[in-house]
Amino acid sequence: MTLWQIALRNIRQNQRRYLAYLVSATFAVMIYFLYTTLILHPDLQGGYRFAENAVRGMKAAAIVIVIFTFLFLLYSNSAFIHQRMKEFGLLSLLGVSKGQLTIIILVESLAIGAMALGLGMAGGLLFLHLFLLSISAVLQLSTPLRFYAGWPVWLRTIEVFGGLFVLVSLASLREIVGHSVIDMLRAKRRPKARPTFSWLRALLGLALLLAGYIWACSPEPLAVVLGVGPVTLLVSLGTVFLMREGNIAILSWLHRRRRFFYQPKPFVTVNRLIYKMQENYQVLAAVSILMAVILTAIGTVFSLYMVVGGDTGIYHPHALQLIQRGEKEPEAAIREVEEVMAQHQLTDYAMTEVSVFQAQLKEKQDWVYVIPYSFYASQRRSAALPPPDPDEAILITPPAYLQMQNRQVADQPEPDRFADQLLLAGETLDLTIHYDRRGRLLNTSQLLAPAIYGLALADSVYARQLARQESQDVLHITFWDGEWINRRLYQAVTALRQQNAAEPSRQQHITSAAVYYYESIGSMGIALFIAFFVSLVFFAACFSILYSRLFTELEEERRYASRLEQLGAGHEVLRAQALSQAAVLFFLPFLVGMMHATFAMQALGTLVRHTVLHYGWLVALVYLLLYAVCFAGTFSAFWRTLRSGLQGQSI
Repeated sequence: MTLWQIALRNIRQNQRRYLAYLVSATFAVMIYFLYTTLILHPDLQGGYRFAENAVRGMKAAAIVIVIFTFLFLLYSNSAFIHQRMKEFGLLSLLGVSKGQLTIIILVESLAIGAMALGLGMAGGLLFLHLFLLSISAVLQLSTPLRFYAGWPVWLRTIEVFGGLFVLVSLASLREIVGHSVIDMLRAKRRPKARPTFSWLRALLGLALLLAGYIWACSPEPLAVVLGVGPVTLLVSLGTVFLMREGNIAILSWLHRRRRFFYQPKPFVTVNRLIYKMQENYQVLAAVSILMAVILTAIGTVFSLYMVVGGDTGIYHPHALQLIQRGEKEPEAAIREVEEVMAQHQLTDYAMTEVSVFQAQLKEKQDWVYVIPYSFYASQRRSAALPPPDPDEAILITPPAYLQMQNRQVADQPEPDRFADQLLLAGETLDLTIHYDRRGRLLNTSQLLAPAIYGLALADSVYARQLARQESQDVLHITFWDGEWINRRLYQAVTALRQQNAAEPSRQQHITSAAVYYYESIGSMGIALFIAFFVSLVFFAACFSILYSRLFTELEEERRYASRLEQLGAGHEVLRAQALSQAAVLFFLPFLVGMMHATFAMQALGTLVRHTVLHYGWLVALVYLLLYAVCFAGTFSAFWRTLRSGLQGQSI
């Protein structure tokens, strides 16, 4: 039998061990192939809306996939080699030299890599048309992207992942080169000591975890931003320490509960898990952290996708707004806007006009745009504050939870009114200013800068000050209110902006809630689309690690189950023991990762000033359902394989 035949026979004999590894590697190749197709697609080089962001995001995602896949393959290959040390030792005793053993391992690794590469590119080609249709919808393209699978896509995929598989294959040899035949034969025969609980490691892990959680729950956005790196490190280290000690503590406590423990199923399951947790805690901790990364990343992007759309009315309360600076006859521009709206069948919109000018508050040092109280009252209607006296004003700001500047601590809330001076051209007004924190009255616009907030004066005071302003200092604002989640409105505003771009001398600016909404949703939709597929690569890798861990210990589990069977344990007890062990191995990391992700979503809520926990939990629920389906299939295959080998096992 040749070395090639031995290597291929080994692959067939270990096909269950290699299955999840092959599936994960194939999936990573497929996603990379699809992303590379989009990066190199000739139609996306022509300046489609959002195309530049999409291509940039795909490039970043492709790099993340390559790096993560390399680390995953490196770990998995090393684990496979370690589990087969006895097999390689026996081959060495039969006369196989280190050089021949090296060739066998290289052929196995490269054969699996070639299969993953071929299947991945074939899968990418199979789903390419659907992928292009999906990204066309996300990019809001009028014509879907044409089918493209040029040679550069194939060559880049082969170069990147071909090189990756070669590097991983070479790296796996270090497990063999550095060990003698005796070491390889004894690798699986070391006696297992009963694990002991360490108070030091447990308390250190608990302290690190609590410190990370407390920091993540800080109400200060700046503290949350500065804590991203440190909190991740604290929680990761705490997870590693507590995964072992926590499990040993819980299982030892169950062991001491005699009424519970001295029953067939708990007796077998708890005893077995105590040893399994000692062997697997590092794998479980790593998978827990990866699951936390997956749930946090997707939860963050999905939350921002939902929050951005909901916040449109805060930053852009009007469907369409036209600002003109210093225009003595603004009617011409207004007619142009209404003509374009009519062309797009936008007729049911109410028009309002107002003139504003800018001034500065001396103490607060904020610029404001000054408006009359009558305009303010027409916008707030029944929610408007009472009319101000000539020496009073109303400061209109975004809601307090969105104000990132000049924030005060909770025990020193900002007062409902304050005294300040309004600096105007040639005059200073002493005012008592009342707060209205229910959001903007005008759309955000570059022509309003540097004004941050609106300031409503009594109509008589406003009229007197407006008359004193130079014409170039007055902004004439016209806006139309109506349905703003409207594709036709978005198209109309786009056409108006193109007209303005053709005449740069015009001092006017058009803003729209529809543009803000659709562009924000479009950008976040691209991010969600990219993050979802990258998360699936991570998810498949996590499941592959656990699957491999389960099946690499199959022979040991068979011997253990055979002993129990000979001692009188029925298949029901054996199945319950196997199911409990597998469930803990698979679902414990998910639950720990979900707990970490919950605190991460709490921190995100602090940053965006919204409650986003429910979005994070919704994402976790979707992944839990997918996880449960994968687990059911995995355990079914594991139990069938385990049961089929019980008869005839030696003690």
